[in-house]
Amino acid sequence: MQANEKTRELLIGHYRQYPKLQIADIFKYLHQSTFGCEHMVSSLENAIAYIRKEYETVTEINVPLIEALDGAYSRVHLSCLQDGLTAETLGKYFFLSSKKEENGILALEEKLAVAKELIHEKLLPFSADKFEHAASEWKALGYPAIHHSDIFRMHYHPAYRVIANQYLPLLQL
Repeated sequence: MQANEKTRELLIGHYRQYPKLQIADIFKYLHQSTFGCEHMVSSLENAIAYIRKEYETVTEINVPLIEALDGAYSRVHLSCLQDGLTAETLGKYFFLSSKKEENGILALEEKLAVAKELIHEKLLPFSADKFEHAASEWKALGYPAIHHSDIFRMHYHPAYRVIANQYLPLLQL
């Protein structure tokens, strides 16, 4: 499957799973797909402490434990901690997953182009003009990591860590 086809399928699937998502949530999905969690990790100890703290607020339990992103990363829902995985182990995988992606901007812009195509084809529910404007503003800022929209947080209560796919088989151990 070509990269653009995979991006198309994953974005359409992401919209189907989260029909109330906003433009910011598409940006977040594509940013995490491209850059993983490189912006989030200052130290292993902080990663573990933050996972423990956030796990206390998890309300969504019956969710897919792993959500594929469009690249070398996946989202791992914190409810996996109720099944025996420790915050220390998840924190280590999260920490090890934080690396600098050298060709990230180019890959992100390719994924954004696919999202724009899907909008023009009416397969994503956004105004092309609003998406273009938001993407231009985001680019001018250097494509920083962003938060989920308030609407997304209110409806879906996201609580996950982005982990490199190479560590996913180890989660089952």
